[in-house]
Amino acid sequence: MEASERVLEIVAESSAKYADDVTKAIDDAERKVRKLPEFPSLVSNMVRGYIQDLVYDARHATKRQMKKEHGQYGGPSKVIVGSSKIVNEVSLSSLYQLPMDGTILGLIFGSDLVGIAEREQSKADGHDFNARLCLRLAPLVPKNKRVQEAVTEKVLKTLYDQVVKGEASPRPKRKATGSQPSV
Repeated sequence: MEASERVLEIVAESSAKYADDVTKAIDDAERKVRKLPEFPSLVSNMVRGYIQDLVYDARHATKRQMKKEHGQYGGPSKVIVGSSKIVNEVSLSSLYQLPMDGTILGLIFGSDLVGIAEREQSKADGHDFNARLCLRLAPLVPKNKRVQEAVTEKVLKTLYDQVVKGEASPRPKRKATGSQPSV
């Protein structure tokens, strides 16, 4: 839904007026927008847009579930990250172009590096945990069955707790995928 020009003007004015306080800017803009003669129409359009989004979300969830149940999701990756020599050469002609945290390495400020490192490590730890859990489950789940069909919740909880405590599965061995860029 697109906002009317008048609403956009009000938002810009309130944002400028309270540049250092988002809450005050929002309150000020809301107060002014509520006084507009077209406010009931705006509300009606927003409610319709919200309902429309919910319908799209529900349809998307249903389609994903159907595809998942029919084996169209959950298979091996179609593309192995970092395996394309040409993409690596073009995108990493300079290490400054290395993608990281939604930007590229060359544009990151020094003050942001520690925070990025912590976020990256958190993601890596989560992936490592998932890999270890999968390795513990692999011998228990036949290839043609789903985890929930082959392992009881009680057994899954036991395995999960073992992985949390570090009692299960060594760190997975990495295959050479070429994911380390070379310049």
